[in-house]
Amino acid sequence: MNNRGQIKIGDWNVYLIGFSGSGKSAIGRQLARRMRRKHVDMDDEIVARTGSPIPEIFRREGEPGFRSREKELLEEISGQKRLIVSTGGGAPLDPGNRAAMARSGVIVCLEAKPDFLYRRLIRHLGDESKGQVRPLLEGDDPKKRIEALKEYRQRFYATADWTVHTDDLTVDEVVGEVIRGVRYAKRRFGRRKDVGSVFPPEGSRGRESEAPYCRDMGASFVVETPGGRYPVFVGWGTLSDLGQRMRNLGLSGKAALISDAAVYEIHGVKALESLRSAGFEAASYAVPAGERSKSEDALTRIYDWMVEKRLERGSTVVALGGGVAGDLAGYAAATFLRGVPLVHVPTSLLAMTDSAIGGKVAINHPRAKNLIGAFYQPRMVLSDVETLTTLPARELASGWAETIKHGMIMD
Repeated sequence: MNNRGQIKIGDWNVYLIGFSGSGKSAIGRQLARRMRRKHVDMDDEIVARTGSPIPEIFRREGEPGFRSREKELLEEISGQKRLIVSTGGGAPLDPGNRAAMARSGVIVCLEAKPDFLYRRLIRHLGDESKGQVRPLLEGDDPKKRIEALKEYRQRFYATADWTVHTDDLTVDEVVGEVIRGVRYAKRRFGRRKDVGSVFPPEGSRGRESEAPYCRDMGASFVVETPGGRYPVFVGWGTLSDLGQRMRNLGLSGKAALISDAAVYEIHGVKALESLRSAGFEAASYAVPAGERSKSEDALTRIYDWMVEKRLERGSTVVALGGGVAGDLAGYAAATFLRGVPLVHVPTSLLAMTDSAIGGKVAINHPRAKNLIGAFYQPRMVLSDVETLTTLPARELASGWAETIKHGMIMD
């Protein structure tokens, strides 16, 4: 199977992915004119080949039937060159589709907030020429349907090489950003002899599905659990990238940074600046350092603060600190409004190698540690190893002991 490292840069396809209503068709047509390439709209192509509108295919064959046609078409397209391809909103959900796009081109996600998508999609309701949106809007509350579907699909849209937030941009501005992303991808991947080397052979211990995150977002690895999958970023000085990486995952709006006082004094301002520079409406809350803060009283005070800040379901809790901050903020995220997005930013080696990964969040009970808790997976983990330079020697040693233990167990 060919991979992108074996295809000339100038022959790469450009794949536009994103939720229905994000403008993939309109942007694809304009982009094709600007780049002087052929444009393929996958939904239109399926309609032309079947002679049936998308809703009719869904009614006749169900979603599995439509996805099968979509997969067959994308595999065919990936064997061609120099195309601008507007994919269907659900195309990136299939790992085979993601692999086909990745090995033959640049993947650009057109991102938009649910309210914007709803307004745009609802205008086309009942328009036969835009009938592909009807299956999406079926039901009593199409807006909630959009929000739920988008939340589920976001992890797959996050596998793109480049993301463009289209809400307040004109078509020409979006096209310009897409072209900028294509140029970036060419610089990034074009200088590698074998870009495809990050794709393990099929069947290699089930790890193939991690490749898009590791390749396209720079993640060190991806955690897969029954409760979800998420990228883990490990690097030096990456705390300044926190806000942008969260945006790349599709997170936006308000961000609640929860930390302990000792960690916040050292790293809090930098984390807040990163969030705000990426467009988040960020606020912070610090609890006293130490295990005593993993209490019901501390949790209640956090709830009060979250209510005061008018956090909503789309708001993100960012847990900055060691195990105490991660457990406490994580449990608050898991339970506030029945669950809001969570991002872990561990600053101790023990938290980086253990508590920030796996979704264990909890508070203590007077009779036992971690007695009240839940399994709640984060959207991502960002480990800036530069923060370890501020750790006391004893804490660093305990973290190394945990790391060595994990290594012995796994080997």
